[in-house]
Amino acid sequence: MSSRILEVVSDGINMAMTHCKAEFQWNQWNCPETSFSQTHKQASTKESGYTTAILAAGIIHSLAKTCSKENNRICDCNVNGLSEAVTQEMKRMEGIPPPRMNGTYFQINDNAYQVLKSKYNEMDKSDPKAEVVWSWGGCSDDPGFAEEEAKKLFANYETESDVQGLIEQHNIRIGRQIVKETMLRKCRCHGVSGSCSHQICWMEVAPFAIIAHALKDRYKRAIRISFEESRGARTIGNSVSLKLNPSLKLNTIKQLVFLDQSPDYCIPNNSIGWPGTKGRICSKSNSTIPDERRSCRKLCRKCGHRVKRERKMVKVSCNCAFKWCCKVECDTCYEMVDHYTCN
Repeated sequence: MSSRILEVVSDGINMAMTHCKAEFQWNQWNCPETSFSQTHKQASTKESGYTTAILAAGIIHSLAKTCSKENNRICDCNVNGLSEAVTQEMKRMEGIPPPRMNGTYFQINDNAYQVLKSKYNEMDKSDPKAEVVWSWGGCSDDPGFAEEEAKKLFANYETESDVQGLIEQHNIRIGRQIVKETMLRKCRCHGVSGSCSHQICWMEVAPFAIIAHALKDRYKRAIRISFEESRGARTIGNSVSLKLNPSLKLNTIKQLVFLDQSPDYCIPNNSIGWPGTKGRICSKSNSTIPDERRSCRKLCRKCGHRVKRERKMVKVSCNCAFKWCCKVECDTCYEMVDHYTCN
């Protein structure tokens, strides 16, 4: 594996860790760095399942994006050089013409669009009945290439046959698959005066925040697998058999899987490098994020801690004005803000 690819893999791992922390910021388990450490042995909980999956997704995502970066290209990105994983999705999309829309947008699914840059932020009304003329072009991301490269990194997991090894293999597969499942068609309009008479489209992996959130949805629906010793059943590794009821196979499960119940994250656990929730910051804002709104209750009160309020003076930018040309100048102001911690 080349040094360039190893750099990209490292970027993917760092991205996965950053987004994991962001997704679980207001949960009792907040994805600490020790969750990714080999120093502390992790039980096969649904939290370890999430970290395994998001690491795999981060590596695949980072490698796939590099295929389409002009300055750092490590693989072919034109239509003829793409992997089967991308070309199959492109074939499916061929039967679904993009809308007549000014600007650049992602096609999230057959009927939903996220406008990125739009002149009028609406459908082109010039000729709504006109057939949409479009073609593949540009430079597409390629998670298929990324998977081939990543196999070298995941090789140790693929050869493990004990119970925990099979669980890790499954969660790695979920992380890899979700990058492909969330791929988006991106198009740019071309035509006289922005008429969008022709569109050039290509495939991109979704922004990683979407992937991290989709994995969290699967974390919430994670399935606990029971393993029991049973005479006459096929054994895995150290004489432990896989018992899925009813006759369910791991490769048919779309959710993350785990073996062990999660520990009580309210209290410290030195064996896994967990500090507990005492001292954690919580929020009393009217946030649209449910976990944030309920954070003081979940992190503090449910764990037997009281909520401590501190008023602090902080610097903020204020009285901002645009100066010709071309910068924004702001004054520095001070304001009192409330900080809440579990004490």
